[in-house]
Amino acid sequence: MTLTSAVTEQEQEAVETAQVTRRRRHPLLQYILWRIIRIAFVALLVTFVAFVLVALVPGDPAQRAGGEDATAEQLNAIRTAMGLDQSFASRYVGYLQGLLHGDLGSSVSLFRGESVVSIVAHAVPVTLSLAVVTMFLVILVGVPAGAVAAIWQGSVIDRFVTGFSTVALAVPAFVLGPILVLVFAVRLGWLPALGFVPLSDGFVPWLSHLLLPALALGFHLMAEVARQVRAAIVGELQESYIRTARAKGLKLRKIVGKHAMKNAGVAVITVVGLQFGVIVGGSVIVESIFNLPGLGHLAYNAVVRSDFPVIQAIVLLTALVVLLVNFIVDLSYLYFDPRLRRPAGA
Repeated sequence: MTLTSAVTEQEQEAVETAQVTRRRRHPLLQYILWRIIRIAFVALLVTFVAFVLVALVPGDPAQRAGGEDATAEQLNAIRTAMGLDQSFASRYVGYLQGLLHGDLGSSVSLFRGESVVSIVAHAVPVTLSLAVVTMFLVILVGVPAGAVAAIWQGSVIDRFVTGFSTVALAVPAFVLGPILVLVFAVRLGWLPALGFVPLSDGFVPWLSHLLLPALALGFHLMAEVARQVRAAIVGELQESYIRTARAKGLKLRKIVGKHAMKNAGVAVITVVGLQFGVIVGGSVIVESIFNLPGLGHLAYNAVVRSDFPVIQAIVLLTALVVLLVNFIVDLSYLYFDPRLRRPAGA
């Protein structure tokens, strides 16, 4: 081997090493950027699908939005506001342009002429409050219940948690909601039955108005989380490192809290994250039962009144929330599973 070829091989090896180093330098940043691109693509796809579904609605959308008593002049105004006098492509491009500027159009029936952004902005805090309280209850009850059932597997506690979870999964929110109102609001008078109080008016009134709807919405979710947590921890307890720790005399509760729970965290975070999407979707029924002026209630009224701009905005916002939650869940995997933090090829 000549000196020149040896130098060339060394230079080539140095170049390859530098390239690998650059690829490994910011793997997390690359992952985040890639996920953001995917979120943007899915959001764009959601807007397109929503537009296609609106275009496929039978009949005249303007007539459906205006009602039977609408005059010809009112119908023409609604058609203009909805862009029905334009082609589908022009209408969709115009919607995307408005979306980039924060303009989602105007309501054509519910709040005729009012900005969709303003309408949705009033409903978001209600649904967000309901989702936060529901998720808090789900985690507060579901995770400990599943962990306790796994620790005392086969015991009376385990059978109770498993049996209760099975029953809870069979109770829908539209059945449990009226029962909760009848018992805790009408008979006992402990909690208010209907309405919403902003957090700015006080924490206690805010929470008291959300407990019953959050319990109705999260009841079967608690059961699902408890089952998944139990299964994840039971599976983790079969691992060899757990048996080694128990052979050394460590208490099972300490092993679960310090080792098994963290290693089972990926499964736990996955199921909890998925439940958030269920919470957002299930808010339609619960908000209607408890008369909460949130996105679910707004979506129901918008569908009944055929207010398509409002429907499209809610669909897009819901999709973005679910995508964002899934993104946060994926990032949390990096904490629970250190192997995911290693660069490829490391």
